[in-house]
Amino acid sequence: MHSTTPGSSSTKTSSRSLAGLESLWRIEASDPGERVDSSKLVYSFGEADPADVALFGGKGSGLAQLVEGGYPVPPGFIITTAACREFMQAGSLPTALDSHLERYVEALEEVTFASFRATEELAEGAAPLLVSVRSGAPVSMPGMMDTVLNLGINPRRALALAAASGSPHFAAEVMIRFRRMYAEIVLDADGDEVAERGSEFVADSCAARSEAVSFDGLWSAMADAEIADVGAAVPEDPMEQLRGAVAAVFGSWNTRRAATYRRVNGISDSLGTAVVVQAMVFGNLGSPSGSGVAFTRNPTTGEPGLYGEYLEGGQGEEVVAGTRTPEPLEEAARRLPELFGDFERMALQLEQQRRDVLDLEFTVERGRLYLLQVRSAKRTPNASVRIAADLLAEGMASPLAALRGVTPEQIRDVERPRFAPAALADAKASGRLLVRGIAASLGHAHGAAVLDPDRAEAVAGGGQNVILLRETTSPFDLHGMIASTGIVTARGGATSHAAVVARALGRPAVVGCADLDIDSEGHTFTVGSRRFAEGTGLSVDGGTGDVFEGIVPLTQPASSSTGLGDLLRIAREAAEGCRILGLCTTPDQAAQTLARGADGIGIRLIDLLVASGAIKLLTDELSAQRHRDRVDLSRLDSVLAELLIPVFEAAGGVPTVVRALDLIDGDAGEFLDLESLLVPQPGVGLPVGLDELLRFQMAALAHAAGRIRDMPPPHFVVRHIADPRELAALKQVAELAQQGRGALDVGALVSTPLGVEKAAELAQCSRVLWLDAHRLMVSSSGYPAGVFTSAEPLDEYMRKGRLAEDPRLGQDTWQQRIFASLGSVRAGVPDCQIGVRIGRAQSPELLGAYYRAGARIFILEPEDLWVAIVELGKAALQQACDVEVPAAATAV
Repeated sequence: MHSTTPGSSSTKTSSRSLAGLESLWRIEASDPGERVDSSKLVYSFGEADPADVALFGGKGSGLAQLVEGGYPVPPGFIITTAACREFMQAGSLPTALDSHLERYVEALEEVTFASFRATEELAEGAAPLLVSVRSGAPVSMPGMMDTVLNLGINPRRALALAAASGSPHFAAEVMIRFRRMYAEIVLDADGDEVAERGSEFVADSCAARSEAVSFDGLWSAMADAEIADVGAAVPEDPMEQLRGAVAAVFGSWNTRRAATYRRVNGISDSLGTAVVVQAMVFGNLGSPSGSGVAFTRNPTTGEPGLYGEYLEGGQGEEVVAGTRTPEPLEEAARRLPELFGDFERMALQLEQQRRDVLDLEFTVERGRLYLLQVRSAKRTPNASVRIAADLLAEGMASPLAALRGVTPEQIRDVERPRFAPAALADAKASGRLLVRGIAASLGHAHGAAVLDPDRAEAVAGGGQNVILLRETTSPFDLHGMIASTGIVTARGGATSHAAVVARALGRPAVVGCADLDIDSEGHTFTVGSRRFAEGTGLSVDGGTGDVFEGIVPLTQPASSSTGLGDLLRIAREAAEGCRILGLCTTPDQAAQTLARGADGIGIRLIDLLVASGAIKLLTDELSAQRHRDRVDLSRLDSVLAELLIPVFEAAGGVPTVVRALDLIDGDAGEFLDLESLLVPQPGVGLPVGLDELLRFQMAALAHAAGRIRDMPPPHFVVRHIADPRELAALKQVAELAQQGRGALDVGALVSTPLGVEKAAELAQCSRVLWLDAHRLMVSSSGYPAGVFTSAEPLDEYMRKGRLAEDPRLGQDTWQQRIFASLGSVRAGVPDCQIGVRIGRAQSPELLGAYYRAGARIFILEPEDLWVAIVELGKAALQQACDVEVPAAATAV
């Protein structure tokens, strides 16, 4: 426990308060070694090891840390992920769990001085113990699994709660809320119908001017609705309720929405979820009471300072679900300055301890503050970049931690399209601003308005951009949210389900549009007196909260997010020995590639010939000369040179790598009849089999390079070379091609298993040994090359468990053979550099793997440059750490 207890007098608890006793609660004396008892399925917050997220889940580990730090937390216990995995294997709760639950519930009764298991009426003045049952996976999955609140209520206990609180209507509300959630989650009944039946009963009691609610009658009314729907009703026994809720939460791990979320976010299906059982505190009991969600920095922009919302008289589920619109935290702080001052101090202290931006859920019950959850905050890509840079500048993060704070997807997302300024100004001037809400997730998007998640998925599947419009979203809308380019809701705040999921998905979102009325079944929506049909074009600004009628055109930005320049600089400094080249075809692309930070350019000659139309000249010459003994392509030397010169001029004499035409893999397959060429010219099927084809390319390249002042000799690389004698033959052709022209450096672009085996021999006669990572993957698997250029279908293939290792990650045995071969190159030919061509859609992890294997020159698509810079910076810093640790150990 920390030496200082957070909070001030307004949040400190008495010896009998919930928060003050959790840290004292230990079922038995234990040392840290006992925490790993594999047979133990349940732990109190005080027993749990905050570092063991895999066993206790993110929520449980966070609560354990809060308890360890002395923060005000309602007591509770954690059912581990091990119990969940047993449940998934057997299809029922583990046999041993029942006795564990009895034991920990008894201890919870003792620490709270309240009763949970009593079947008779409680003694006068005794308060019933109610609990929440929440999921808590090792990886945050906000809103994807189930929660039950107010569990333990029944007619007799509702009567005791009414007496203890002084409010029968509060007790009735607690019962109705519990029955709605339990009926829906455990019984699979219509929870809204059950709650409506209960509310009608209470309303009728009020109309009859009854002084008290009949809790037996209320219970029976809702039971009738449940039995009519599913043939079963919520049990009265609290322990039976608890067992049912735990099983339902475990079962929610495999719901469609949870499985979809894991698939989209790359989370393993085998982790399972923990279950947190915690004493209830009520944000809807007296005044001041309420619930809220807060972030230690703005999760949309990354701006420092506490950011969040508070719902007076509400429970946390209402804030998260967006069923009611809360007030900003700063407004609540003006009314309750001492309480929220204490909360801010706790929040910022936790951020300092965890060195990350945090998401906290809290409840105020009659003026007493309780923390219910702490976890790393979901944030937009722009916010992630700014936060990482700010934490580095504030000394809260090391350079490696700061770079790890942003993902490749987030770096790509900060370059997302934005509304064209002139078009946006015109939309505002012409009165096309349709509605304004709360800016929940940054970004600009446009598309057809669709009012149902299933229809959104179908429309998006047809290739159309979709803006999903919903009254409010729930986890059942996830597939529609994923399919959409933007999200708009009529209700909810910046911490609602729609806002949190939109930020996690990187979708622009506007929530809480109070003037928006949605008729999903009628396929229409209304703003004020204007009615619109589904399919109407909309444009969403997730940064301002504006929703425009019609399609506002988008433009691709060239600028970066706040803080990105700092991260790129740090990464560049860390990997200062690396050179990163961007592929280009035109002069404009060359200039743009260098403006994005490339050290040089790469050119595929096939792209240049096809883009210019000159490929036809080559095909015509080869076809016309197919029956000649000797092919002469000298007429094309100047044609290709004139195509290269403008690109070289735009690049300004930077290092350049040019890849030769590759007829073996059918680079020009749709332009050349390769089969008919192979008969008279069989050499075209070999890497150095048709000297004239290579000579013409190198002659043009040498001529063009010679026209550019101070340009270093370009590298000309040929795929499929696997023997030093092939490389020697290429160099002989190069000598002839360079006569009277500029200088060239020629080399092998290793792309076959044989080339990998002979890499050290090839390196002995090379300044740079080049590898084609994409072709090496293709050659090892035998899959079509296109399989490796997009996420699907390999992602689905891996999800189905049809490969033990993902070949794109650089961790399979073939890739390890490649890295071992590069190790031989580094040991035997230390002066030879290693360069790698990384293909489109190959994993960023592969960059780091090649860096660790010794590669220091990388050729990539221009859109991947910033990702490459950051990933190489991470790899360099991690390698430096790996070197320092053994060195320090040796010194000791």
